[in-house]
Amino acid sequence: MSKIIYTWENLDHDVHKLNNWLKEMDFKPQLIVGIARGGVTPALMLSHLMDVEVKFINWSNRDTLKKDVDLMSAIGSAASYKKVLVIDDIVDTGLAMNQVKHYFSGNIHNVMFTSLWYNPSQSCNVHWWGNIVDRDYDSRFVVFPWELQFE
Repeated sequence: MSKIIYTWENLDHDVHKLNNWLKEMDFKPQLIVGIARGGVTPALMLSHLMDVEVKFINWSNRDTLKKDVDLMSAIGSAASYKKVLVIDDIVDTGLAMNQVKHYFSGNIHNVMFTSLWYNPSQSCNVHWWGNIVDRDYDSRFVVFPWELQFE
């Protein structure tokens, strides 16, 4: 199977690119939410760049099928979070990101959803993505730097 190797240098570049885009959009979140597992590292990196609080949620439809519904509800109902940024490593099928969007809908009106990699051939839209992998034309597996040692 053919693969796309996404390096630490690629990650650093994309996190800085996202940070610059957020500045251009004049969007400074009070909270960054990283969707575990793949969104943890970029969320932490971005929180250091922006000096913003970060939380991680378990939300998996593949590996553990674990979902932090209580934490999502608490974040969604917290009055202190007027602006939230959600990040994941890849929006491939869109299922996880759409489910996370559902928990924020109606509670926080200023949420930006972002992803390092984005498949435009599915139904979930995000505000920002770093790279495109269109599954209608490209079946290569994206290997992230934290996964390289397990290859």
